[in-house]
Amino acid sequence: MEILFVCTGNTCRSPMAEALLKSMTRSRGLGEIKVSSAGIAAATGSSASPLARDALDDGRALDEHRARQVDNTLLAKADLVLTMTGQHAAILRSQFPEHSDKVHALLEYVDETETDVADPFGGDRETYRRTRDQIESALVKVLARLTK
Repeated sequence: MEILFVCTGNTCRSPMAEALLKSMTRSRGLGEIKVSSAGIAAATGSSASPLARDALDDGRALDEHRARQVDNTLLAKADLVLTMTGQHAAILRSQFPEHSDKVHALLEYVDETETDVADPFGGDRETYRRTRDQIESALVKVLARLTK
């Protein structure tokens, strides 16, 4: 199983989701789940936001992260594509209709009432931590759904 997280720039939300899910799968012995991330409008090669790194318990998890643009190759490899907003999902479905069936907004996938993970870009440390908590809560539900 390969999961691809997608946000706008691939420097905040999707890298945090990637790092958090990798940590969760490692701690639960679910090595068969591969995780990656990309952005719809990524500045390829950019580092993860310093505040995104700071928001993680192990900020080093994002030290090697470099932003990349979502493309057909990444989407084809993924079994499940989880976006940070409903708009991200709509854009991917429009640009890559052949992959529409595996594209879902993260919060919709886990039946949350909100549809979008808040974008912390430009916010302070607490804003990033709230976004991390929102993502982490959803990922617990993703894993529960996938391991049923």
